[in-house]
Amino acid sequence: MKSINKFEPSCRDPQRRADILAHPILNGIDFVEYEHRPLALQPHVLVVTFLKDLPDSPHSDPDGAYGLTTQIEHIHIDGGTRIVNIKVLGVQLVSTRFEIEVDQPGDFSEYQLSLGWSLQSDGTWTQAIPELDPRYSYAAFSFKLNARQNLIAARSKFVHPVKAMFLCLTIWQGTMPASASCYLISSPSGILTGLNAIQPISGSLLSNSCRIPGTI
Repeated sequence: MKSINKFEPSCRDPQRRADILAHPILNGIDFVEYEHRPLALQPHVLVVTFLKDLPDSPHSDPDGAYGLTTQIEHIHIDGGTRIVNIKVLGVQLVSTRFEIEVDQPGDFSEYQLSLGWSLQSDGTWTQAIPELDPRYSYAAFSFKLNARQNLIAARSKFVHPVKAMFLCLTIWQGTMPASASCYLISSPSGILTGLNAIQPISGSLLSNSCRIPGTI
């Protein structure tokens, strides 16, 4: 088993990624996203997408997630400036993604999630899951909401038009599918009063567009 003294910035170069994808057993973290689910029992969730979809049987057995759903002691969250020591409450495999419930959201500084490592009495870390590539078994992430989540959170609220336009432009730059469009409702006073559901539109000239009716 591989052992390290501390987690360094992850080596996530394209060649190593390609090597993992071509390897018959190895897998690793592709990216980590934070989702706030206000109606859920545990509203703060980290969603982990792997390079190879889970479950990757038989390599990800016994639970389809390398045993991590029952061994949360092998899941660690480090980093933060004002908010540290984020605790893992529970984990589950949902479709092809790995979801980690945490006790609180962090600040907007960088955090690091590591999977499959065990802290030894001498302070070193030992890899407990050999099926995860050592370098791709941990990844940096942020507790900032992405643009789509910001739009959902803003729905049915008063939104300043400049901020709403910024969110639309963020989506336009590539965070949403090419067939998606954001429609904002404007009031006579010029203040946006809410957001419609994001609706698909047709036509190559309209794809990836973002329109505020009556203003553009």
